[in-house]
Amino acid sequence: EIFPMLLVVVLTTFILAWFYLLPNDFIEYSKSLITTVSFTSNYYFYFSDYKFEEAKSLLNPLFHTWAISVLIQFYTLFPIILFILFKYFRKYMIYFLILVFLISLGSADWISRKYDSSSFYFINTRIWEFLAGSILAYFQVENKQINRNQRLNFLMSNFGIILLAYPIIFFNNEMYYPSYSTLLPIFGVCI
Repeated sequence: EIFPMLLVVVLTTFILAWFYLLPNDFIEYSKSLITTVSFTSNYYFYFSDYKFEEAKSLLNPLFHTWAISVLIQFYTLFPIILFILFKYFRKYMIYFLILVFLISLGSADWISRKYDSSSFYFINTRIWEFLAGSILAYFQVENKQINRNQRLNFLMSNFGIILLAYPIIFFNNEMYYPSYSTLLPIFGVCI
């Protein structure tokens, strides 16, 4: 479902950029367009020194595609790695997932304190966010149980919403991201 909407965004912004951007701005836009369709825009925006909260970033209509690039990179690599783990190391697979989760989370926190932009754009500091759901899915499949307690499900859903709302209300630009503080919304999503 991402690809049709991405195609609409790319075509619409290209037409508008063709008619309304000055030549230098169109060249800049074209670079972001090429990296968007090759799903490497996260690297382009990092190496072009785009900061998330700066006006330069907000003026590029394809800036948001850095997140799609990280997503596609993960969903391209993860199935291959998971297949190898499942085929050759099945009984150790969860330990590997947890280990990579912890390493990625730790490096995200450390790198965001030292080099904030690289931790924001690169997959190695974002992979733990995806793995949180993968680990949750692993345990659900292994346990072959779904909680049917409606009251508990209602309470947990509301708790998850609170964990998602907390960063919206209390996080600010001075906080490091992604970092240990990002655990709150990720756990909220998992719940």
